[in-house]
Amino acid sequence: MTEISIRTGGSAGDGIASVGEMLTRCFSRMGRHVFGLNAYQSVIRGGHVWFQARATDQRPYSQGDGCDILYAMTPETAEIHAAALRPGGTLVYDPEKFPVAADKLPPKTHALEVPTLAIARKYSTQPILQNAAGLGASAALAGIPLDVLHDVVRDSFGRKAGDVVQWNLEASAAGYQHALAHGHVLDHPLTRGGAPKLLMTGNQAIALGAAAAGLKFLSQYPMTPASSIMHWLAAHSSDLGIVVKQAEDELAA
Repeated sequence: MTEISIRTGGSAGDGIASVGEMLTRCFSRMGRHVFGLNAYQSVIRGGHVWFQARATDQRPYSQGDGCDILYAMTPETAEIHAAALRPGGTLVYDPEKFPVAADKLPPKTHALEVPTLAIARKYSTQPILQNAAGLGASAALAGIPLDVLHDVVRDSFGRKAGDVVQWNLEASAAGYQHALAHGHVLDHPLTRGGAPKLLMTGNQAIALGAAAAGLKFLSQYPMTPASSIMHWLAAHSSDLGIVVKQAEDELAA
């Protein structure tokens, strides 16, 4: 089975899930099977969170063991996950944020310095824009075409006000070109595999299955990790003929 896995890690509140979700959408639009894992702690900010996006030419049933590209936004991410890099893989990081010692990487792997913060500062005072640069660099190393990436970026930020979409397009393009110029593209880059694949989360599948099975009433108090089931059913309640009631606490539900 041919596969590519990209792992992104950082602190809660850094936008790690957004980067991971955009990568999975890129993979699915290229006609590849996708498995995404969002690993997070129950905190609003801080802590260590990571997302693994796995693309394969056959149906996957797990996130897999290792990764080919690791985008580390924090030194903790590099320390924890560098050992998961497969031969030929690359650790993407910003040297302005922390150093990476070459002897800490697995054999036959690479480290790519990408000035994500410097790229972000060209367009905005919001440091979270660095994610777009890191996303672009990761996509380039994986063989994701820039036009596919930019289509996903437009869809993800299309409702944002002002220049947010353009900033993300330009920052991701800058990271993409930097990686092509200075990095090691995987020796098995991603190729298009036919028509785009359907992409949904596990909770979306649960909600859709419940609706298909005849669900007509849901009383729920929003708690992680089940909140998105209620959110999806509430958003589609009129079309599906379902009454969704958000209770005031767990006992009332």
